[in-house]
Amino acid sequence: MLWAAFNYRTLLATSDFCMCLSRLLPTLDSSDIDRLVRRFDVFGDGVCSTVKFVQVVTRSKEWLHATSNVWHLVECYEQALWALRRGVEDGGMSSDAVNAALGLGIRVSSDADKMWIVHEMLDSPLPMEWEAVEVVEEDETASEKVRRAHTQERAIRAFHSLRAH
Repeated sequence: MLWAAFNYRTLLATSDFCMCLSRLLPTLDSSDIDRLVRRFDVFGDGVCSTVKFVQVVTRSKEWLHATSNVWHLVECYEQALWALRRGVEDGGMSSDAVNAALGLGIRVSSDADKMWIVHEMLDSPLPMEWEAVEVVEEDETASEKVRRAHTQERAIRAFHSLRAH
């Protein structure tokens, strides 16, 4: 409901705007909220512009940086899914290498020049003071793996459609 208020209305009463801000950013104190209300109550009539609020937020350095980071992670997941499928079909990259690249934030095709880091990590022995531990995970059936892959793809498609709007 909170996002719907920002999403479908362009103007909110200052009381609703204050409630939304306090729920979105619970660390804001009342003086910060009052300052934001004054900033976005464009005409001084007790109604705040959500369009102006969203424009200011989405143009901030922090927002642009976060968007860039999310976009990079989406590309990492897309390329990992592609590499895993390709690996299954024609004996390409191992799933260990793809998962390690994903964990390091390396895009397996776009950052191919950095894949040496992954191979070095996988091929290097553990430091002497470290101990190898086997992580036991529940066995996934083939259909569960396919379902998980489709879920990840749907999430990626949803992100792309949100980014396009």
